[in-house]
Amino acid sequence: MKFFTQTTLPCSLSEIKQQFEKSLALIESHWLNNKSVSYGISTFIFVRSRRDENLIHERYDDDVHFIKIKNNQYYFGYMERGQETNVHYSNCPEDVLYWALKSIVSGVGSEFYKEYKRDIDTNKFDFARFYYAKQLELLRKINPAFETKCRADLLNRMTEHPFRDEYPQTLEYINEYLAAHPMPMPRIPSP
Repeated sequence: MKFFTQTTLPCSLSEIKQQFEKSLALIESHWLNNKSVSYGISTFIFVRSRRDENLIHERYDDDVHFIKIKNNQYYFGYMERGQETNVHYSNCPEDVLYWALKSIVSGVGSEFYKEYKRDIDTNKFDFARFYYAKQLELLRKINPAFETKCRADLLNRMTEHPFRDEYPQTLEYINEYLAAHPMPMPRIPSP
């Protein structure tokens, strides 16, 4: 599924922000169910001009994700202690949207694993199994191509950092476990 009609520059930051916000709504409707959850970030900024970029450095020197267009490239990164870190760039707006949403679902994934903490401790699961499962599930809801891309990233990561438990080294194993051991859905209060 393509989000943008223009798959290279000049797709505007407004278009990227609009798709980002639509995707966040999907995440919230699927995951939150009236729960309060942090996305793992405090601020997300779309840098429209050099003035905006200066404001990031002046006002937000820590815990800020940003998306900007510079030198005919889309950039996604993180500001920590006044320094831009983990900066990715591409000519494709889909890439920058993927990186931004992946950072969001990572935060949700870390919250999700807490719901299964008892199962993790009892069965001695590596918590990353739950974390990765939720990331893939949410990205699939947004765009199946994002799930495929994330799956490739995770499989690559697993070659260097395999799961630290005795279960099969696959991303699918935990989905089988979750299907057999569903969590009761939280009760949504009546209005």
